[in-house]
Amino acid sequence: MRRAVPDGEELSAVRTLARRGDLDEAGRRAVALRDRTPDGSLARGEAAHLLGGIAFEQGRIEEAERHFEEAIIIARGRGDAALVARATTNLGSIAHLRGKETLAISLYQSAMGAWRGIGHAAGMAQVSHNLALVLRERGDLAAAAEAATCAVRAACESGDTALEGTVRMGQVEVALAEGALGRATTELAHARRCAETARDGLGQAEVARLEGAIALAEGRFATALRRAGLGQRRALRLGGIHCASECAELAYRASRLLRRARSARHFYQAAALGYAELSARPALRRLEASRTA
Repeated sequence: MRRAVPDGEELSAVRTLARRGDLDEAGRRAVALRDRTPDGSLARGEAAHLLGGIAFEQGRIEEAERHFEEAIIIARGRGDAALVARATTNLGSIAHLRGKETLAISLYQSAMGAWRGIGHAAGMAQVSHNLALVLRERGDLAAAAEAATCAVRAACESGDTALEGTVRMGQVEVALAEGALGRATTELAHARRCAETARDGLGQAEVARLEGAIALAEGRFATALRRAGLGQRRALRLGGIHCASECAELAYRASRLLRRARSARHFYQAAALGYAELSARPALRRLEASRTA
């Protein structure tokens, strides 16, 4: 029988499990923690936030939204600005996924104000990274690059190695969008080391996807297909639906360029199913448009 541990220790243990990609076990332990904590307590709010993050990674977006909203209600009642900011950031990510860019930016800006108010470097890094994603997709590469740079600076200040890896991957995305493949490769090497050091399973799946994206941009289509397939398998094993879907989309594009029709159909269907499960409408539109490109 697993020994009883204080709630603070259990929260930390669940976060570590989630960070390493063991989402099923993290979810079970977060539910147990939630169920034994009093309604309205900060421990309850933290457990709700953890459950929201796990549900988001596993593609249960409406459930994630409910958990984040519960966390915000509890945190406001308890005056916990950091928990409000974290949950608001994640609601921004849900809005972004659904294609509600204006709402996403508004939520991110609200969270950024809270993080700056308490001087929380890791929070500022995450929000800056998320803003960079939205700005890049809008085509505002200069602003995206500035936000991505701010994210890396804040992540390094925080000392969170896994977070540093994540935000450096944001810089890779911006460099790819600008066609700066050398810079993308250099940044990805930094991100890879961070993900490996932090034992960030989903981060390592994202690294494989970006290795594939760089290979695709360089015309190495077979390598792109292999790395995207590896990223998809890693992400699926860990329950990371969004990462797996992005890997499948990349593998679909590489398969088309290699004129492997059967492989292309397989990966297209996998990406479409994943995006539909996430209600990621912009990603679905992008995928559908690629069929005629």
